[in-house]
Amino acid sequence: MASGLHDYRGETCSVDTCLARCQPRTRQEAGELKSRLEERYQYLWTTIKIFFLAYFDSRKKNGKLNML
Repeated sequence: MASGLHDYRGETCSVDTCLARCQPRTRQEAGELKSRLEERYQYLWTTIKIFFLAYFDSRKKNGKLNML
């Protein structure tokens, strides 16, 4: 590679066009990754809550859980 150039995902961009081409793409990709992680976290947290609510509800119905 020549001086002043770098490779971004198989594409070569100069220092002058780097901020215009690469930075917005990486910010967009970071935003997409954050959204996917938030969705996964929300799904996991909801699944855990449903599991525990169902578990404690079934124990309460069977008379095995005396919380108060």
